[in-house]
Amino acid sequence: IKDISPLLADGPAFRFAVDELASHFKEGEIDKLVGIESRGFLVGAPLAYAMNVGIALVRKPGKLPGTVERIQYEL
Repeated sequence: IKDISPLLADGPAFRFAVDELASHFKEGEIDKLVGIESRGFLVGAPLAYAMNVGIALVRKPGKLPGTVERIQYEL
């Protein structure tokens, strides 16, 4: 599913989804989430908050402000 806007528009459903995702990890099991492109930011940020961890944002070159780290890869 590419369009997550219906989930984002439904507060209780979105909270359930975030809580359900967070429930699969034990406290201290991870220390950072990675949010990839814009959809990853929308779900990753509240998930990181719920899990009390940080989030690293991943985007195409030139899209993020501030100091960034660049890693080359191929699919």
